[in-house]
Amino acid sequence: NAEEAARDAAEGVRLAYVAATRARDVLVVPAVGDGPYDRGWLRPLNRALYPPVSVRQDPQPAPGVPSFAGKDTVLLRPDGQQPDDATVRPGAYELRDPVTGEPYTVVWWDPLLLDHAADDGRGLRREDLISRDAPADVVAADRAAYDRWLAGREATRQSGAAPSLRLQTVTEYVVGPVAAHLESRSLAVPVEDAGAPDLRPSGRRFGTLVHALLAAVPLGAGVGEVRALAEAHARLLGATDEERAAAAVTVHRVLQHPRLAAARDAQAAGRRVWREMPLSLVVPDGADGAPVLVDGQCDLAYEAEDGWVIADFKTDVVLGASDDAYRRQVAVYAEALARATGRPVRGVLLRV
Repeated sequence: NAEEAARDAAEGVRLAYVAATRARDVLVVPAVGDGPYDRGWLRPLNRALYPPVSVRQDPQPAPGVPSFAGKDTVLLRPDGQQPDDATVRPGAYELRDPVTGEPYTVVWWDPLLLDHAADDGRGLRREDLISRDAPADVVAADRAAYDRWLAGREATRQSGAAPSLRLQTVTEYVVGPVAAHLESRSLAVPVEDAGAPDLRPSGRRFGTLVHALLAAVPLGAGVGEVRALAEAHARLLGATDEERAAAAVTVHRVLQHPRLAAARDAQAAGRRVWREMPLSLVVPDGADGAPVLVDGQCDLAYEAEDGWVIADFKTDVVLGASDDAYRRQVAVYAEALARATGRPVRGVLLRV
């Protein structure tokens, strides 16, 4: 298409410019003796290479080169084709720059004087490069270089196959052995009741509904606003009327808890309050020697006067065996936030 043709033309001009401007005394280029070839990178030089058709059969002897006995600048022609009057005959041609008027000489070489005959069109080209009679020291040096490259490639492949960093969710990480300092930190995470789990539904869908409401509801929302949001989220999740009503009561009760009141006070004081905040922590205890990037998202974090407080909501009726894992989860969040902010962080589990 036109765009590709324009791009090819620009590339040809660039190559021809580089060739012409890098030459000091002599510029040697390939050309087609029967006439200009307009699709190659030499196209911009065609006007400077070809003498007028009227003098192409009447060259001058070329100074400093062997005598040219041939009459054709094309080495091989198909089907017995012969040169005509438009073919440039080997020899020197005195030409003149049409812009500056400066004279210059173009010598068209006699292909019969080339050092090597044309390559056979069949089989291998340059078979001499793989000849068996190459010097033994050259072969040994090449083989040693190849072996070094092969060993280096294998080492690179092995090092590239080993992960430099593994990724785990915080839920995956806390069910196994965790770093000692995180284990000790998790023991200091208290569990506080912020709802009445024995008086409402349970299950994954209800827990998802409560978490969605706690993430979206304004910290100072009243009963009516909580109910309206509960109705919208219940429709999205396909929750029952009982789950919707219980979720609204639960969330309104959570908003009255001292932790949420402290978050409201922090917000009113202009301090930072974050909901559903992504947190990541790199720990150095990967099973395969690679560090682990532990990725999670805490429900609530607010900035108090003496540091940060992280609160994670749990809707389990009874925490039971999950208690240790939940505490570790909060400990991971607290460690990540402490590293990010450089301030003390306290964590708490809110049983809602």
